[in-house]
Amino acid sequence: MNLFVALIVGLGVSSSALAADPSVKPGESVSLNATVDIVNRVQEHQNQVDYLMAPIKSAADLKAYLASMHGHQSPIDRLSPAAKERFLSGLRFGDTGLTSFPYAELETELSATEIYRILSLFGAQHTTSLLKNARQDTPTDHTIMETPINSPYDYRDFWCLARATCAKSLDYICTGNC
Repeated sequence: MNLFVALIVGLGVSSSALAADPSVKPGESVSLNATVDIVNRVQEHQNQVDYLMAPIKSAADLKAYLASMHGHQSPIDRLSPAAKERFLSGLRFGDTGLTSFPYAELETELSATEIYRILSLFGAQHTTSLLKNARQDTPTDHTIMETPINSPYDYRDFWCLARATCAKSLDYICTGNC
């Protein structure tokens, strides 16, 4: 159980207050499992919105995005040229978007806010807090890294080997899109 759910349950916060779940009546007590389920559904919904709003969902989208940004600043340009090349060449896509990405260059060179901006291009900004060594220079950086809920479907030090199969791999994040 993560800290956020424990806090909610410990404080007696109604699950219906969290997600306006129509199956839970106001003031009704719910089980821990039901609360966890509601919190996970809220997170999954937000991840879906992030994905739908992202401009890059495939390798073809990435190629088009990079071509359209020629001469313009992109959040990816915050990386040094060599780190940018390593990051871009390590991106993996599947039918549902970004499935895995290398994070070493992001952690080494960027702040949490800069990482969040890059990952939002792919709808994967919710994974920023998994990059524990990201620089935290500003209050915004701290807020991003203090995210109380990480998706149970995103894994640090794994990469997407095949559909729904994350395999151990240092310096990669395997996303819930795998």
